[in-house]
Amino acid sequence: YSEPQEELRNAFTSWLKQVWAKRQAPKEHWQELNRLEDLREVYTMLQERTGQWPKRWKQEGREEGREEGREEGR
Repeated sequence: YSEPQEELRNAFTSWLKQVWAKRQAPKEHWQELNRLEDLREVYTMLQERTGQWPKRWKQEGREEGREEGREEGR
């Protein structure tokens, strides 16, 4: 990476960790993301993990739906 873009990379890395991850990443990955300092590290981590997240979201949705169904059935 070129030196003039370092500030931009740092700002984007910070935004990914502080804003995007809080909205998109499962909570169990927040701590791992916050430890990463370099945009390349964040990119690698996201490549490895984001494919798993939709499965997790589906599972959480099913669990919430079952809980709501149980409450309605009472």
